[in-house]
Amino acid sequence: MNSLIIRSALIISASTLLLNSCGDDRSEKPDTAPGKSNTAAGSPAPAPETPAELSTETIAAWAAPILNLDSVAELSSIEPGPPDARGYRYCKLTYTIKENRYSKDFAPEELNSERQLINESANRAMRPESHYLMQIGAPAEYIKDEDRQAKPLPENLQQQLSSMTELAMPSVYTLRHESGSKLVIPIRFRAEQNGGEWQLSEFAFDGADLTRELDFSNTIPQSKLPENPNILTPEFIEARKAEIRAKADTFNRDIAALITERETAARASLVQREAAVEEEARRAAAQAAENQARADELRQACQKALAADTVYTGEWTRDKRFGQLSLHISEVSTHDDALQFFGEISDPKIPGSNVHIEGRCAYSRDEENRYTVRITIYDGFYDPNQPTAEVYDAKDGYMELKLDDNGKLSGTMSCVAWQDNPAKTFSINLSKETPGKKRK
Repeated sequence: MNSLIIRSALIISASTLLLNSCGDDRSEKPDTAPGKSNTAAGSPAPAPETPAELSTETIAAWAAPILNLDSVAELSSIEPGPPDARGYRYCKLTYTIKENRYSKDFAPEELNSERQLINESANRAMRPESHYLMQIGAPAEYIKDEDRQAKPLPENLQQQLSSMTELAMPSVYTLRHESGSKLVIPIRFRAEQNGGEWQLSEFAFDGADLTRELDFSNTIPQSKLPENPNILTPEFIEARKAEIRAKADTFNRDIAALITERETAARASLVQREAAVEEEARRAAAQAAENQARADELRQACQKALAADTVYTGEWTRDKRFGQLSLHISEVSTHDDALQFFGEISDPKIPGSNVHIEGRCAYSRDEENRYTVRITIYDGFYDPNQPTAEVYDAKDGYMELKLDDNGKLSGTMSCVAWQDNPAKTFSINLSKETPGKKRK
């Protein structure tokens, strides 16, 4: 209704103007007075030029080298948006993938179950001998460290295992981007005019960072794939599984035969080990008896050689001096590993000389098959003018003698204080007296 009223008013106004023109042929003459412009008073001034809008072509040309997708995809569309209060502009770029792109992968997870089956079969085939021995009840002490090592596979089984492993761990090409699929990339940037030209800057993704998603460096276009590639598809996986399982059936049958052989070998080995253990026990018992007899012999020989009321006589020497010496054992006590005795030493030519001693002799012998007799010297009666008085006067005098099977006692007599002066040491050589000569 309003539209109709506006049109009527315009018609009436136009008619009035027409009537006035027809009724009065006087026309206004232009004012040519000096100083007045010929331009009509009502003419508008020229309008300033409107700035050119930011074109999608400008945005595309600027963003293309930043995204670097020309070899992978084609730009399909650009949807620019208005600037925000901070002066940022927004745009959504849509790219179309040119051709299928694949990643090269190794041992796809779709074959995990097959790999597990292969490993289980291999582990079963490589069980150590200890497994079979324990399975038939072998005691732990029969099992050696080398029995616990995994058994290597026979050559034919190793070849089968390698073949299955290769099938279960193939290099495959996985489709990552399909030809014709879209990449939608929202971006943000600043745009300013400078000298009539747009200058764009501060490129950023609007939202999540898509740097990794737009990295195609680890993908291969279909046109660059090798001849007859393994494309990861359900059909490829099913065919590969069937091939692996067929080989695994043969492998497991051969393993069963191998296990039977190793079980038989383990039973024979257990019999041998039991016999070896029994033999070792007999040998050890015989050796123990021999050792005990030898120990008894050594002990008895020592106890006989150093029995109570035994006398050894001989001489001492130092440099060019010498003298006589007698060793009398008066009291003996025996122990598990040694003999202990008390007695005295004296000079047979000096009446009344009597120096007290305490000695010990282990039942074991040295590399020359001699006993070692160690004696501590105490105070007593002796000739202070004799050289031996230097030892008898000391509080740390001792004798270290060797006893052989011939009843010879030989060694040294000294004192601890002479350790740095071995020239003062006396040499001792004694022999066991025969019963007829034993002193009363």
